[in-house]
Amino acid sequence: MNAFLYVLRCNGGKYYVGSTEDLERRMKEHAAGRGCAFTKAHLPFELVYTEEHPSYESAYERERQVHKWSRAKKERLIKGELPYMRHLSTNAQDPAIDMGDWSLRDSKGYRVPADNRTSISTNSITTTTS
Repeated sequence: MNAFLYVLRCNGGKYYVGSTEDLERRMKEHAAGRGCAFTKAHLPFELVYTEEHPSYESAYERERQVHKWSRAKKERLIKGELPYMRHLSTNAQDPAIDMGDWSLRDSKGYRVPADNRTSISTNSITTTTS
């Protein structure tokens, strides 16, 4: 089963990094304030980045990696500027720098590896507060 790493830009410009097997369901949970305490406290949010992975374990491992990154490095990832990330890495051997095919996008604009270019049923999601 496929899973996803995702990044939300929350109120105040803060980033939330997560992983899930059902991206559409998870976005609805976050929007309803049931996703986690951080996003509930920082509504509204915008889904700004996704990566599709072959398993939840793979997506969660990537989540843990991205959590450790600086804000600048996360922003480069979101913008798809992977070749420019090396100077932002505190570990020059960081395997995320050489991601090659991850810069490809599917028909909905999601970044996915070339050998796993399936699309998902969600569109770009932005929440609003009432």
